[in-house]
Amino acid sequence: EEKGIRSLLEGWRGLPWTLHVVGQGSLSSELMQTYGNDLQIRFHGQLPRERVRDVIRQSTLAVFPSTWHEPFGLGVIEAMASGRPVVTAGPGAPGTLIEHGISGIHLPQPSPNALAKACEQLLCDPQRVRQMGDEARRRYLDCYSPDAHLQTLNNVFEELIHRGEGMCA
Repeated sequence: EEKGIRSLLEGWRGLPWTLHVVGQGSLSSELMQTYGNDLQIRFHGQLPRERVRDVIRQSTLAVFPSTWHEPFGLGVIEAMASGRPVVTAGPGAPGTLIEHGISGIHLPQPSPNALAKACEQLLCDPQRVRQMGDEARRRYLDCYSPDAHLQTLNNVFEELIHRGEGMCA
């Protein structure tokens, strides 16, 4: 429930694009029973990591409608690494990983209608999707790639070394 999937599925009803739902949780059976006959919603269940990346790469955008204070957002990072704009919702880290309006859209107060509207705005504007996807990839490279993390660690160590200069052991 805290992943916000019910809101996303409810909002998606009636949209003309296919929604690919990846993952499995305690609500999976109930949600598949409720939404499984909708031709625009495809449930993949739990997939190996490489297959998840394939689904992301084949998608136009990624949606993470979490309703709880998620501590990070690896899926958001994976989508950005693939150059996909991201729609996030609710509190927690996922909304802080993107730049609202630049590399994705963040909805502070998620609702089925708001999620559907944000996705629809992007899906109806291929140029904006492309621009946001390029910005998402740039942000990934600048902030979250292995090279970016290595540079951050090097900076921290350099600062610690400089602070420690002149100190006696």
